[in-house]
Amino acid sequence: MSQANVPSSSSLPAGMQLRLAAVRALCFDLDGTLLDTIPDLAAAANGMLVDLGLAPRPVDEVGTYGKGADRLILRMLEAAGQPTEEGSDAFAQARKRFHAHYRHCNGKEARLYPGVASGLKRMADIGLPMACVTNK
Repeated sequence: MSQANVPSSSSLPAGMQLRLAAVRALCFDLDGTLLDTIPDLAAAANGMLVDLGLAPRPVDEVGTYGKGADRLILRMLEAAGQPTEEGSDAFAQARKRFHAHYRHCNGKEARLYPGVASGLKRMADIGLPMACVTNK
């Protein structure tokens, strides 16, 4: 896409229009990029811990355990004093409980980060194709 093909838009500053001239499409991650999903993940992970007879962890702590559900499960178990390894029976049981809770709470507390809706609208207004890439 050449600079001449980028539709002008009063919703974008001229400098940003120039920087976007070479962009043909945008892909965004969902969790932690467009949406704050930590409250939902924390609810599911803490529900898992309680099901396993372990104490729940603070939400702000859960937010530091990124890199996918399996890593979150491992880190939560470790923090609760029950370290395990991926592939073990204990991990499989914990994973089953986490996903049971996550099916129930996914999307209940998740919120767009400030500015996301207006930013996406601006990109749509200039005709940029967009996609959301997620492991959900």
